Amino acid sequence: MNRINVSDLNVEKKECPRCQQEFFCNVSNIEQCQCSKINLSKLHSRYISEHYTGCVCFSCLKLMVLEFDKQISD
Repeated sequence: MNRINVSDLNVEKKECPRCQQEFFCNVSNIEQCQCSKINLSKLHSRYISEHYTGCVCFSCLKLMVLEFDKQISD
């Protein structure tokens, strides 16, 4: 099993403002960050930024996209 030293990846340990769980953010290399795995529209981004400043964890990001999509479809 290959082990990766998190400090070598230039990631930041953050606390999600929505769920208070710790997660690793790779804002210095956004293409490698977990949030880049979700395709966000400008409307999604605006919705999230209206509620939180900075990063949220991947789980909350997915939930907020679904939450927004549900609101606009109702």
